[in-house]
Amino acid sequence: MLTKTPLGETELQPGRRTLGLRERAVLVLADGTRPREMLASLYDGSAAPLVDRLLELGFIAPSSAMAREAQREPEQATHVADSFKIVRPSLGEARLYLFDLSERLLAPRDKHLAEHFREKLRMARDEAALIAVANKLLEMIAEHATPERVSGMAERLQRFFPDAMMGPTQFSKAVT
Repeated sequence: MLTKTPLGETELQPGRRTLGLRERAVLVLADGTRPREMLASLYDGSAAPLVDRLLELGFIAPSSAMAREAQREPEQATHVADSFKIVRPSLGEARLYLFDLSERLLAPRDKHLAEHFREKLRMARDEAALIAVANKLLEMIAEHATPERVSGMAERLQRFFPDAMMGPTQFSKAVT
């Protein structure tokens, strides 16, 4: 079984393009569940040189080699985990989540109400306006959904709008 190495994982990150399209496709499929023969049979059997090149360049490796490497260098894995930074979602992502809530939960019951919220979401240009629309949307959803479900939605929205950026009870009003 072949799997991606850290170099292979890095190659698949956005903005990284050192390999060709076919090589990247083989790299994506090297997930530790497919044997070398299966990857080499891609493209009517013409992927064997691609697999060899990826192995040679260190983008993929046999799964057993990756397991041995992980056992040998646990402190390096800790170092990588320590450097991980949590990125706050953007307002655009929050808006998309709210659009989705409106479509899935309001539109089947009341198309006009769902359209009203879509328009409010389009007009909300800053965080405060988006939070106000989110609260109103949660209040509407709370009329039809269980308190647990509304609470779960409020928790997800808290990730978009952390307490530091808003009042601590902003979404809890909609849950009660």
